Amino acid sequence: SISESAVLVDCGAKSEAELDPQELDGQSVGDEIEAVVLESEPSLKISIKLVGSKDAADHLQNAFQNEIPVNGKITRKIKGGFDVEIAGKRAFLPLRHLDVRFVQDTSGYIGESYDFKIIELNTEDNKFVVSRADLLKKEQEASAEKAWDKIEIGATLSGHVSSIQDFGAFVEILPGRDGLCHISELSHDYVSSVTDVVNIGDEIKVLVISVDDHDRVKIRPRQA
Repeated sequence: SISESAVLVDCGAKSEAELDPQELDGQSVGDEIEAVVLESEPSLKISIKLVGSKDAADHLQNAFQNEIPVNGKITRKIKGGFDVEIAGKRAFLPLRHLDVRFVQDTSGYIGESYDFKIIELNTEDNKFVVSRADLLKKEQEASAEKAWDKIEIGATLSGHVSSIQDFGAFVEILPGRDGLCHISELSHDYVSSVTDVVNIGDEIKVLVISVDDHDRVKIRPRQA
């Protein structure tokens, strides 16, 4: 649809994309257009004037310098990663930057659009490298920070054993956040070695028994 205030474009997303009516140059309802994604949140905004233009390069440079996410589509898998189309340009997405965890089957990502962080941009050498994992990690850390503020004595949590020391085991109870389970708390019985009870990677339920002023959390297995 076209109105004086906005042009709505069906691009296959959950909601229509918004285009500035001043960018139209004779297009009418039903016409197919090529556009660059400017914003994906809180609403999807696009531009047709930035496609292949100097403004598009400036937009990407600004996004790189200010760490602003850009939207792009993963078009194909290549050696070491993927081709991603962003603002009419080809970017490289290394395999390890696809997700925060290793992905065995990547076929489901081809043809999908995501937000990316530009981690390398050199127009002279034609180097344009992006990361999806960096944005996902940042989102996880922000969520974990909020959840961490709500941790209190008596809370029951699930986590993975992330590290084992002579004095006990560290359990990741939130992404990037560990709680210490002292060896004396691992069992009602005497424990001579932490690995007699838990090993790295084990998933266990724990009970928060203390939280100090430095956000250090002490825990014990829920069944103990």
